Amino acid sequence: CDGEMPQRGPHAVTVPGTAAGWQDTVARHGRLSLATVLAPAIRLAEEGHPVAPIISQAWQRSADLLHAASPNGAEMLIDGRGPRAGELRTNPNLAKVLRAVADGGAEAFYQGWPGQALVDVLQSLGGLMTVDDLAEHCSTFEPPISTTYRDYTVYECAPNGQGLTALI
Repeated sequence: CDGEMPQRGPHAVTVPGTAAGWQDTVARHGRLSLATVLAPAIRLAEEGHPVAPIISQAWQRSADLLHAASPNGAEMLIDGRGPRAGELRTNPNLAKVLRAVADGGAEAFYQGWPGQALVDVLQSLGGLMTVDDLAEHCSTFEPPISTTYRDYTVYECAPNGQGLTALI
């Protein structure tokens, strides 16, 4: 290791915080259940959604990389290629994961079969993540960053998301 964070591969993957983030946000600020909040995403994953032109271009350029990234890389492709603009894209395995989280909360991801599957793939590629790493994940609510634009204060999530980019 040269001290740099790898851009690709199993050592570039960090513990995903999305499942806990959804659950914690719904608990803290929501009025609907996690299952209700996730229902539209599950439906889109099962029934499909049209792919936007700019996303299609990037997806097509990355098709070889996606295919080679993991044993399941082909799931991100349609017949071995990135989807065309406007083409309907389904993701049944994502729907299964979302349904598990909707039914069992974040714990169903971090301590259930989705987390185990993630760890198994990463370790098969030489990664070091463990199920204990997933089980120890916790969310935080950080103060937002902001800027002023035309007499309006614009707030965004602080890094390490894309918040800083949005404010620039």
